[in-house]
Amino acid sequence: MNTISSVLDVFGSLPKQTQERLIAEERAPIVYSLDAVISGFLRKHDVFVTPVGSNISSSRVMSGVMGGLGGPLAVGMNQALTAQVKGAALQEWTSWKQWALSHQDFKEYKQNAETRIEKCNSRFILWCNSQEAKDIISAQKKEQKRDSRSLLFACFLIVLSPFIVSVFIMAGDDLNKRFFAPAAPVPQLKNDG
Repeated sequence: MNTISSVLDVFGSLPKQTQERLIAEERAPIVYSLDAVISGFLRKHDVFVTPVGSNISSSRVMSGVMGGLGGPLAVGMNQALTAQVKGAALQEWTSWKQWALSHQDFKEYKQNAETRIEKCNSRFILWCNSQEAKDIISAQKKEQKRDSRSLLFACFLIVLSPFIVSVFIMAGDDLNKRFFAPAAPVPQLKNDG
C-alpha cells in the first residue's frame, strides 16, 4: 500500500463518517500538487485565485437555449465569450503563479507543505495497518458482499416476475373453475304467468 493511488482507493472505499474523522484528525491522504501548494501560498497572502482547468466551458443547456432563441450566431457568441473568460482566468492564474514562484518565502512554504503532506500520508498508512482500519475495511467488504447478494436477488425477481405472473394467469382459469364454481346448480323457479 505504498503507492498514492492505492492509498486513495482505500480512503475512497471507507464510509463517509470515517473519511470525515480522518480528515479532521489530519490523517487523510493528500495528493501532492504544485498548483495546490501555490494556491495555499497565495491564500496566505490574501490572494484567492484558483488554477484554471479545462472545466470552464460553455454550458450545453445555455448553448441550447441560445441556439433556440438566437440561432447559431448566438451560440457562437456564447462560446467566444466563454473562451474569453477562460483566457482571462488563465492569464490571471499565470501571473499570480509566477509571482508566488518568484517570492522569497515560497521555497520554505513549499518544503513545509511537502513535509505536512508526507506526514499526513504516513499517518494514514499507519492507520491502515491498525486493527481499527482492518475492522472497518472488513465490515465494509461484508456489507458490499451483502448488498451485491441483495441486488442479485432483486434482479432475479425482476427477471422472473413476468414468468411467475403468466403462470398464475394461465392457471387462474383452471383454479377459478375448480374452487369458485357453484357446488350444485341453482334451481330456477317456474313462472305460471
